Amino acid sequence: MSGHRFYNPNLASGKLSPEESHHATDVLRLRSGDSAAVFDGKGNEARVRITNACADEVSYQALSTNRTPPPSYRI
Repeated sequence: MSGHRFYNPNLASGKLSPEESHHATDVLRLRSGDSAAVFDGKGNEARVRITNACADEVSYQALSTNRTPPPSYRI
């Protein structure tokens, strides 16, 4: 399992932002076929496979999704 995680507020879009795409391809050197995780900051996370990797756009296909419930608060 890869430890690479990327933020995308719209998981269903299937594309990372230009900034996240740059980080994935130029910094981490991920390529088509690599796997990673994409999360939306609302408790949803998808395991994805990268289908297209360019410096300004990374496309992905969701393999599975998980929802993390919010923590319970106790006072």
